[in-house]
Amino acid sequence: MAKTQNFTALFQGGTAAHGRTVLSCQEGKTEPGSKAEAKCSTIPGPATPADYEAHLTGGVGLGIVPIMADGYCRFGVIDVDEYGGDDGGSIRAAWKLGLRPFRSKSGGIHLYAFFSDPEGAGSVRALLGDIVQALGLPAGTERFPKQKEIAEGGTGSWINLPYYGDTRRMIKADGSEAPLEEALASCEAGRRGVAETRAMLSGLRFMDGPPCLQALALRGVEHGRNNFLFSAGLFFKAKGGGVEDELRSLNSELPSPLLASEVSAVAASAAGSPAKYRCTESPLCDFCNQKVCERRKYGINGPDRKTASFSFVRYGDIEITPPRWIVRGIIEEDALGAVVGDPASGKSFLALDLAASIASGKQWHGREIVRPGPALILAAEGRGGLSRRLRAWELDRGVKLKDAPIFISTSTAVLTEPEIMRKVGEAAGEIAEATGKPPSVVILDTWSRSLGEDENAAQATNAGFHALMNLRESWTTTGTGTSFIIVHHSGLGDKTRARGSSAFRAGLDFEYVLTRGSDDVLRFTCTKEKEGEPPTPQAFRFKHIDLGICDDLHQPVTSAVLETISYTEDKPGRKAGSGDLQHKAYAALQALGGKATAKAWRDACDEAGIPRAQLDRIKKDLIGAGLFGEDGAALFIEETPF
Repeated sequence: MAKTQNFTALFQGGTAAHGRTVLSCQEGKTEPGSKAEAKCSTIPGPATPADYEAHLTGGVGLGIVPIMADGYCRFGVIDVDEYGGDDGGSIRAAWKLGLRPFRSKSGGIHLYAFFSDPEGAGSVRALLGDIVQALGLPAGTERFPKQKEIAEGGTGSWINLPYYGDTRRMIKADGSEAPLEEALASCEAGRRGVAETRAMLSGLRFMDGPPCLQALALRGVEHGRNNFLFSAGLFFKAKGGGVEDELRSLNSELPSPLLASEVSAVAASAAGSPAKYRCTESPLCDFCNQKVCERRKYGINGPDRKTASFSFVRYGDIEITPPRWIVRGIIEEDALGAVVGDPASGKSFLALDLAASIASGKQWHGREIVRPGPALILAAEGRGGLSRRLRAWELDRGVKLKDAPIFISTSTAVLTEPEIMRKVGEAAGEIAEATGKPPSVVILDTWSRSLGEDENAAQATNAGFHALMNLRESWTTTGTGTSFIIVHHSGLGDKTRARGSSAFRAGLDFEYVLTRGSDDVLRFTCTKEKEGEPPTPQAFRFKHIDLGICDDLHQPVTSAVLETISYTEDKPGRKAGSGDLQHKAYAALQALGGKATAKAWRDACDEAGIPRAQLDRIKKDLIGAGLFGEDGAALFIEETPF
């Protein structure tokens, strides 16, 4: 009983829901290189003592959401997908960083960080991201918690716990597995704060040098030791240290050290060589992170790398030029802006509407497309709904987009992950080369899902802006003038401003707010225009379009487009219309776990005060907007409203 209580205390998490896993194959029989099959489900409510006990005794597997209701975490996890036994480096590195490695359900490794006091989820995710980089793991490596906060009515993402029955044990530094009692004591002893862990990271060897050397020093080098030590010798020489003494110390930490005479030979070669790091050779090339390396003092550019020049220009020498528009009166070239609004306000529809007009050259609600060209959409979610929305736009506008230069990302562009953004830049550069012109517009949908850090932090916000601006370097050979439009949520209290750090609005050239009134009208208003007079407000209404296809129940599939209407102010005190009711209806299904029978949803809507007589129309609107899906008698959330 004491073991169960201690295990429960160690793995405290969110109480809105927990995970349940039933394996479809016998535990421990997973083939190398493959994952065990399992049936997983999310159960509303907190895990009970009986759930923890069943997990430990090999009954039903238990998953816990690391982020608690207050947005804090007692532990964080890095999911290392290394199968087939090639995980010794991650295990060694974990112990050096104070993490605890456990075998996962699928045969990989979960690296746990246990905190002395609860830490904010945003800080935990940022720390785990830095550890991922230090270990040389792929930028997309999963981190738990997956969210920086749990949205109202949400549950968060859960992770399967270790010690299911007699499996998924903690792996000790020598590679052996620890019994539960020993693991519990070790995890308790290993608790530390985020600040303490960050201080340890900042003191690591090679933190100002190539990240590949940093990762290899943590993981331990078993093959290619000469290449590793030679490149390390170049680093020590650049810093002005004693090359041979440093290499002897480093060599002593390797799993299989070289002979002393071999180290001396490598040190002499490095000390007297003008050569550069052996970036293209193993094992360095296996952990290359060029973008980070270029920014470090002793990285591939070296300590004497040139910095950008700085100068002034006389005012009289500056040419005065008129605005260069992409969409006349709405979007200028070389600008950074945002479309801000509440969930289900239509801001993602509006951004996509702009992209389709710019890519096709079709007027945007009466405004000229001055500079038509490629439109890139960095979509963080809801990609399936985008194709239906674009098809509805084609049908309504009578314009074919099949050959238009409009491109949608197939994965999330995480702005604060340098390796991911490098790949985004490469893909965008290829599009610019293929089309012969740079993108006219790049749309990021949404900011909160793409930033990868705490949106309330000014430093993270500025880093995100910097990452977007750096994308321009990917297509400068084909021209400039690209503008960026960020889709973002409005503030919780003040709906006229963006959510998060004040640095967000301060860094924009323009900002538009889209609101959905009690009359179901979408009002588009400029709240910031850095260089001139803001355009007059505009108003839209959703127009539902039959796509000419049917679902598996032979029901017509619809989507929607924005239709221009005359602008009038929303009348305060008006009876709530379907805009408010749709929001409530969406929240009702979200509270049921995102999927429920139509009857259960209707009952929940009753409790929320939504008139039954309007539910059929509301359901049709939400399905047409791509927010709800229907599967027989069940409804499910298909997309998060932006």
